[in-house]
Amino acid sequence: MADSGARGSEMPKDSEPRLKRLDNLVAGLAQAMNEMKQETSAVGVRIDKMAQETNEMKQETNAVVARMDLMQELGDALAIRVSGTVDGRPCPLVVDTGVAKTFGREEVVAAQDLPVSDRQLYGVIGHCTTLRGPVMSTITVER
Repeated sequence: MADSGARGSEMPKDSEPRLKRLDNLVAGLAQAMNEMKQETSAVGVRIDKMAQETNEMKQETNAVVARMDLMQELGDALAIRVSGTVDGRPCPLVVDTGVAKTFGREEVVAAQDLPVSDRQLYGVIGHCTTLRGPVMSTITVER
């Protein structure tokens, strides 16, 4: 039979395995894309959950801060404040009969050469200070 001009209409012998490999490659890519889509969706769900937890933590923090502000106001209103001296130096005093130890501001005991303690005092809001002492002082309340 003469050349009909339909060249290339016959497939080369090794084209079927190539097409099969190409089909497998496309199927693998499609599967990988689906897995990535699922992973991306799962990440989105985790991000949403983290955002919700963050908002809940913000609300809890705001509630704690509000309670602390109220406690501070009540404490200030209920505190017994008197004038007095520490080792003969005048200073304002707050009477608190429920404490096991008495703390003083650094400037009150600044004249004394006090050793630095290996302990630290942490406040409710995270403030931290290194303690000094102990120190024996005479505290006098003025009338």
